Amino acid sequence: AVLVGDNSYYDTLLQYAQNGITLPADPSSLILPRGEGAPTLGVDALPATATVCSCHNVSKGSICSAIDSGCTDLAGIKACTKAATGCGGCTALLKQVFEHELMARGVAVDKSLCEHFAYTRQELYSLVRVEGIESFAELLTRHGKGAHGCDICKPAVGSILASCWNRPITEPSLVPLQDTNDTFMANMQKNGTYSVVPRIPGGEITPDGLIAIGAVAKKYDLYTKITGGQRIDLFGA
Repeated sequence: AVLVGDNSYYDTLLQYAQNGITLPADPSSLILPRGEGAPTLGVDALPATATVCSCHNVSKGSICSAIDSGCTDLAGIKACTKAATGCGGCTALLKQVFEHELMARGVAVDKSLCEHFAYTRQELYSLVRVEGIESFAELLTRHGKGAHGCDICKPAVGSILASCWNRPITEPSLVPLQDTNDTFMANMQKNGTYSVVPRIPGGEITPDGLIAIGAVAKKYDLYTKITGGQRIDLFGA
């Protein structure tokens, strides 16, 4: 089945399924438009054993422990637990869990897009639109800090500029702001490194081919795994 529309609760619903969390008396209320009395979903419903990052097997409990150990920003959580440093698919859920746990501990939550911009994405959109800003460099100079930006703010600003001024993201001035997956034939990870999936036509490979992949992984100290799609993936390039 395919559900089209608001997918904001996908991560939580997935955790319900994975962790066997007891459903409400009316399960349909979890996916149908909310009405008065509809159950409230949120990361607080997830048990400590719930897996947040499947790439590195990081649970909600591990994230809570990292917070209790002194991690008070996402960068620290990622460095401590490695959550969201693999494929990046859990980034949104990690952020939700992190912010919820901080607020539960009475800590103010910073809504900044990243370390370079002390604004949310929506606020940056408004700044670009109202002030007629047409480049990342101009936005960074006026409202940001640092010299280069990062893998969080650059794609976000690139998308904002393309949306505001109807310019294709393939325009030369915008290309450097985009993820470089297609350019380098690798998948950019959230920590700025790449994951490389060797092409193995038909899945058939010789012993020498396997040894070559292993030699490369060993030489560059790459984290290596067999993915759910039965492919070899090298992380940290």
